[in-house]
Amino acid sequence: MLDQHAQTLPAEVFGALCRDRTIDMITLGVRTGRLRTVEIWFWRIEGRIIICGTPDPSSDGGSRPKQRNWLVNLRAHPDFWFCLKESLQFALPATAREITDEASRRHIMQAPETSWYRDHVDDPEHLVQHSPIIEVRFRATLPTLSSSVRMPGHRR
Repeated sequence: MLDQHAQTLPAEVFGALCRDRTIDMITLGVRTGRLRTVEIWFWRIEGRIIICGTPDPSSDGGSRPKQRNWLVNLRAHPDFWFCLKESLQFALPATAREITDEASRRHIMQAPETSWYRDHVDDPEHLVQHSPIIEVRFRATLPTLSSSVRMPGHRR
């Protein structure tokens, strides 16, 4: 089941969460304090909204991947905008919870929904260990359907 706030969304928004995959995620930059937008996929896994990605290659040639900027931003400021943009344009205020427990990470990366990631790596265990993975919780105060997709003053 989707979290309690998602279940109370307008039918059009709930439908988009069930069928769409690509969103714009707007975070607050940890270094700059500016709004940052990244286009990213989300998944509905066992009723949970999950955002994950591939590990970023090491910037220094080492074996440990560097952190994705969006995850660094969410660790510092977990509130963000989850902006639907495929079948419906609608911005949802949300909060990120990083998935750090190894068993939960493995469960997510082994789910049928995340097969694309497994199909594009040599070692699926590398995904479990290094992929950025968050669970999305929608906040109780939601905008109306007529609200703008972008936060006030935001430029892409």
